[in-house]
Amino acid sequence: QPAEIRQYDELVISGGGNLGDYYPLCFQARRKALDTGLPVTVLPQSVINKQEEFERYKTVYVRERASYELIQDRCNAVLSPDLALGLPDPWVMQPRRYSLGVLLRKDSESLFQDQSLSLGDPTKICETPEQLLSLVSGFEQIVTDRLHTAIAGLIMGIQVFLLPNSYH
Repeated sequence: QPAEIRQYDELVISGGGNLGDYYPLCFQARRKALDTGLPVTVLPQSVINKQEEFERYKTVYVRERASYELIQDRCNAVLSPDLALGLPDPWVMQPRRYSLGVLLRKDSESLFQDQSLSLGDPTKICETPEQLLSLVSGFEQIVTDRLHTAIAGLIMGIQVFLLPNSYH
């Protein structure tokens, strides 16, 4: 182990939706973390596919039952809410100027070819959680296929319709 790694007791990997080899850079970063020999804990994630050495992790927190069921027999998997649900209150709400906002992802995880009704991919429109909360607060209802956009809507008290993406 390099000296800069030996000073740590454990590595913690951020949450998200990329456990598996679907996103090569994230997959390679996790492998590098495992190769340090330190215990590695993964914060709430979604499992895209089983192409991961789950048994090498100390703990893997997953944010939905489908992910839990995919890996529960391979590691110490714990069903846990997404960290975005813990965002602190209060948030400044924009006036609800529009009745409906359709905010669909525009990447390889999207199931929707026709994006004509979408105002855009929230990850391309917003750079911070505050910007996302501000965006969704302007609508009475939102339709999205991005989990964090749905969570932002719920936090803001907006009616949310969460559509599926390419993996559960």
